[in-house]
Amino acid sequence: MKFQVAVVLSVLMTVVVLGDEAPVVATLEGRISGVLEKSTNNKVFYSYYSIPFAMPPLGSLRLKDPVPAKPWEGVLNGSVLPEMCLQVPFVDTVAGVKLPPRDLAGSEDCLFLNVFTPKDAAELPIIVYIHGGGYFSGGAREYLPHVLLNHDIVLVVLQYRLGTLGFLSTEDSVIPGNFGLKDQTLALQWVQKNIHNFGGDKSKVTIMGQSAGAASVHYHILSPKSSGLFARAIMHSGTALSSWALTRTHRAQAMYVAENLGCPTLEGSEALLKCLQAADAPALAALAQDFFKWFILPMTLSPRVDGDFVPDEPGLLLREGRYTKVDLLAGAVSQEGAMFTHAMLANEDLVSALESNFRTNGPLSLQCHTESNDPAGMALQVYQYYLGQGKLNPLAQSEQLTQMFSDRLVKVDLEQLMLQQARQSINTTTFRYLLTHRAQLSFADFNTQIGLH
Repeated sequence: MKFQVAVVLSVLMTVVVLGDEAPVVATLEGRISGVLEKSTNNKVFYSYYSIPFAMPPLGSLRLKDPVPAKPWEGVLNGSVLPEMCLQVPFVDTVAGVKLPPRDLAGSEDCLFLNVFTPKDAAELPIIVYIHGGGYFSGGAREYLPHVLLNHDIVLVVLQYRLGTLGFLSTEDSVIPGNFGLKDQTLALQWVQKNIHNFGGDKSKVTIMGQSAGAASVHYHILSPKSSGLFARAIMHSGTALSSWALTRTHRAQAMYVAENLGCPTLEGSEALLKCLQAADAPALAALAQDFFKWFILPMTLSPRVDGDFVPDEPGLLLREGRYTKVDLLAGAVSQEGAMFTHAMLANEDLVSALESNFRTNGPLSLQCHTESNDPAGMALQVYQYYLGQGKLNPLAQSEQLTQMFSDRLVKVDLEQLMLQQARQSINTTTFRYLLTHRAQLSFADFNTQIGLH
């Protein structure tokens, strides 16, 4: 999950310091300038920030598949970090703060990527990084290159639409959804067309992501639309099998959004789309908060099976071998669920919600509210398996709670993926890891009694 650790990438929010100018690079769309920077080991590399790979998804392009960026004249300034896609900030969401539209972060005009390349690079392998954040938060500025660029690689960090702007759907061809995933695929296509100009070898692309970014990586493995755009994959703390990585209630969410924005709900999807495209962007994006019922669960603005980009249920595609066979490294941290345990310790309302209405909130807390004819019974069995039948006590049961959330939200589905991957992908190599080291650079700094992350 996004809250554990940005495993390899430095998350130091370093301000870009202009040194000597980097060479101007010519892409198919136009020329871009960059800046010279140094890695943590003092190795010189060039940074090219805020490269547009798609047209701004505004107006008539809102809630539509991405369109490739148009060529530009002159030299584009590549020294400024891109705005994140419009979102409710992760920190505020975790803290339980509901923000008004005016306080949201980022911009709707956000389909940019950053490229980092060593000085004198030639035919180097490429890592394309996809950020996490539950499909509702995150951005490229959280993942800077100063650690990875100690090595001879080209790093690309992309952005994609989030929340209601990235994953809302009427479950038809008018608003099909999965726009965030399609943004990522367009960025991967851009890499294939342009990365040689930055010293990269397009045949050596590894896609890597964490949490929702990892689930996205898995979706690209499963999707025929992304086939041929990468050679290897790395997945940290998430899969397309994860309970939070697939939603089956998109139309209901679209109707809720429509009602709250004064858009028609009985005149068909075309009329609804026209209204949503004219709506205030922050007001539309802010409604993502309304779908969280217990902490940050359920995560309902996520990918869907659309019969096109995601042609079938991820588990079925995996079992039947209908996916791109690539070398895969995947794993998790030892205590994935630490943030949820910490939230229960910090917010008594979460515990009270479980005690007063377990039938509703128990399934929500385990993201199993749509997976069974008796979700409350299923949730009760899980809680009792890990915690016993006594009164809920997060402080005394912190280790058990962390294990429960870890298994449910990440590890069980990861286990299923790795077993199927090893069986199906005979001509490729599958690696699995478990990270137990407590690093100095972590996304969160919870008490050591709660977990390593």
